[in-house]
Amino acid sequence: MRRSFFIGFLLFCVSTAQAADNLRHPELQRFVADGGTVEFLGHAYGLDGWLISKEGIEPATVYTSKEGGLVRGMLVNPEGKVETMDQLVALKNRMDGAQAALPGAEKAIVGGAEKFYAAVEKAPWAEVGQKDAPYFYFFMNATCSECQSFWREIQPMIDQGKVRVRLAPFGAQPPNREGGAALLSSKEPQKAWNEFMAGKTEALAASMIVEGAREAVDFNGKLLHEWGVK
Repeated sequence: MRRSFFIGFLLFCVSTAQAADNLRHPELQRFVADGGTVEFLGHAYGLDGWLISKEGIEPATVYTSKEGGLVRGMLVNPEGKVETMDQLVALKNRMDGAQAALPGAEKAIVGGAEKFYAAVEKAPWAEVGQKDAPYFYFFMNATCSECQSFWREIQPMIDQGKVRVRLAPFGAQPPNREGGAALLSSKEPQKAWNEFMAGKTEALAASMIVEGAREAVDFNGKLLHEWGVK
């Protein structure tokens, strides 16, 4: 599988279980090794939050610091509101099918998939598909033949309303940078992309590009580079 196709194939529907892959605190690692489950709650006030559970004991929340500290209990914000409750609601929503990144995940100490997903959520994109369908991010080059081939494979699912796609164009080469910027500039990205895929190259003409769109394409490329995806 060629690298360009691999980049296009990444589907960023990340579960909270994946976010726990990089548990740095030894106590959390020991808890998992002993049969427990650790779920990432998000990040707030310099602390990573975790919901821990194991058969035979009550679930609890713990927080870890950058310096290696761990404390068990609830996190209260300066206004006196229990921040932990909002985090638990966000986690429940995720388990019920919500796709937004968990609160503060972009600032997480441990990194991992959830932090990456939070970064991806900030990527500029153009959406194709029905609004109520679950979405995934597709980082693509506008002129990439493998990307276009993958698109044709998933198009029936899009047309049937099973999924929607957030097209996140990147690419430094002029055809990809210009085409991606035109896609992000379009008021009807789904129509423009479908016409481009049908061979109408003028559907993503440079004349369509609005201010800031080229920089948005550059942002996506920088994001992938920073995370070692390309």
